[in-house]
Amino acid sequence: MKKISLDHFTKFNFISAFKANREGKQAVFALSNANLGENKYESDLYLLKNDKTKRLTSDRKCRSFVWENEQTILFAAKRQKSEEEEKGYTHYYRLSLDGGEAMPAFKLPVVVGGIWPLDKGRFLVLASIDHEQPDLYKAKAKEREEYFKEKKDFDFRHKMTRIPFYFNGAGFLAQGSSRLFLYDEKKDKLLPLSDADLDIESVFCQDGHDAIYVTAAEYTNRAESFTQIYRLSKSELSEKKMSEESFAKELQLVYKPMDYSISCIFQGSEKVFVFASDQKTYGINESHKIYTLEGNKLKMHLDEEQKLWNSMGSDAVLYGCPGVQVIDGDLYYFGASGSDSALYRLDKEGKSSEVYRSEARLDGFAILKGKYYFVALTWDKLQEIYKLNGEEFKQVTKFNDKVLKGCYVARPEPIELSKEIPIQGWVLLPENFDKKKKYPAILDIHGGPRTIYGSCFFHEMQYWASEGYVVFFCNPRGSDGRGDAFADIRGKYGEIDYEDIMDFTDAVLKEYPQIDQERIGVTGGSYGGFMTNWIIGHTDRFKAAATQRSISNWLSFYGTSDISYTFACDQNACDTLSEEGFMKLWKHSPIRYVNNVKTPTLIIHSDADYRCPEEQAFQLFTALLDRGIPSEMYLFKDETHELSRSGRPKGRIERLRRITEWMDKYLKA
Repeated sequence: MKKISLDHFTKFNFISAFKANREGKQAVFALSNANLGENKYESDLYLLKNDKTKRLTSDRKCRSFVWENEQTILFAAKRQKSEEEEKGYTHYYRLSLDGGEAMPAFKLPVVVGGIWPLDKGRFLVLASIDHEQPDLYKAKAKEREEYFKEKKDFDFRHKMTRIPFYFNGAGFLAQGSSRLFLYDEKKDKLLPLSDADLDIESVFCQDGHDAIYVTAAEYTNRAESFTQIYRLSKSELSEKKMSEESFAKELQLVYKPMDYSISCIFQGSEKVFVFASDQKTYGINESHKIYTLEGNKLKMHLDEEQKLWNSMGSDAVLYGCPGVQVIDGDLYYFGASGSDSALYRLDKEGKSSEVYRSEARLDGFAILKGKYYFVALTWDKLQEIYKLNGEEFKQVTKFNDKVLKGCYVARPEPIELSKEIPIQGWVLLPENFDKKKKYPAILDIHGGPRTIYGSCFFHEMQYWASEGYVVFFCNPRGSDGRGDAFADIRGKYGEIDYEDIMDFTDAVLKEYPQIDQERIGVTGGSYGGFMTNWIIGHTDRFKAAATQRSISNWLSFYGTSDISYTFACDQNACDTLSEEGFMKLWKHSPIRYVNNVKTPTLIIHSDADYRCPEEQAFQLFTALLDRGIPSEMYLFKDETHELSRSGRPKGRIERLRRITEWMDKYLKA
């Protein structure tokens, strides 16, 4: 059979933004592909109706959209050269699914983060603003031109007034915040619904309900983890005339205490349900629980852990789908269940249930004519849309059928490590695995740490299996899918998780004696990079290591990461700047143990990685070479923490090539 190639992902068709109209008769989604020549990804919109697909756009520039009504969608795009040259505008196009071309709809003088159609040609708009120029949206063309010219003239420096001051994938935030607006298309008027000193976090605008709920916090020099709840009335917005005075104070504060992190607000038949966490027991990674909003207080409704996102990792998924949707008055959301993906439902009465669970990675769903449709990634098939018909999980689309045709895809062989707290994992075997031969192997460690590996397709692992490696991976303590207690490794990084990973490695070697114990490598990214750094400082059983986008020093991580002013102290269960906290951060820093390292180590990092900044890699690289340990480092220009998953195609190819060549050098020679 053919091998999975180094650049095979450039042939993948990635599905995202899958969402049905309100009637549930048709759905629209985006299909994206790599353009290797231009080193980017391109996307178009497609329609799914009666289990058949139809291409809606063809300019390769459309990826996100909203349903305006049952037959019309709106999407943001810059299709004309003049639109690309305009600064700070968002251009919208309107496309009727009855036929015809997409036509220009309107342009907004703000950078839009979210848009919700209301009625009478009005839209709720969430946009980013410059906190020092909050009224730029009202400026005339010449004034806007001067503003952007000044920004360009001073692009040799960044002004920082708050923390975090940058964010991975978004760059330096400077003094930016989010503001809520109302837009009237007929009058071409944009009016603010929130004060510039209020930083809007999320908007929950639900069909069939008059109230719109908003979470926000006062704009200060320190972004808040906890938020307040505000409320708007659709009917009042619809009835009022468009004037600054009438809309300036529309947001009503309904929950003031800053004591919960809020992820979702859902309006049931009689109660308002809030997914919130006080983070008191398990810190910032603590799961949410379901409360009811009663007056100006939150009251516990369901004391069960809730996670509202799919934490199963894969490098065969490019963009996401709506993870939380309200359909026919019920709230649907994804979560991890063990090593599986699951879809959950909270009905309008507040009862929670599991709708569907799968070993596949579920990335999106829709309900069409009473049937559940999913975007799924299985162990041997790339992303496709499936229909759940009773017990049958039937493939509907065939975008990727030819991509893996004739290729060897290794089936993930499950291994459960039997101990007081069992650990789940898998092994991928090379084609024609011969029990009489010896094989090199690679241990791959996931990021997070609160994510999971599952049995879904993973390009890099399948590539290594095609190259003759046994690949093994697991979900140690710290991973998602098994509750907060299992996921809690605060103050124990490198201890119980390291124990689990080493015990799992022993179990794999026992189950597969064909693995040559003198030819095992280890790699991982983010938290997996941290663990790779930790492992080489605590054992020399691995003969090669490739650490990616990693943490090596908790001390310098504080204040340099987009999450570190809370993350470092939270995850290490200490006060960062106290002497005791300082010593604890140092104790759990892999670089402290660099004098023990004997393993040849490759370092992969990106210069625009603001999650695990490049200085983490620089320190480790310097320390290794200073001690005579064979080491090389590749720093990818203008790439982020997402290099391995959504980085530009050429960078992803080069990254995987360098890791593989490093492993080959020390494990196959």
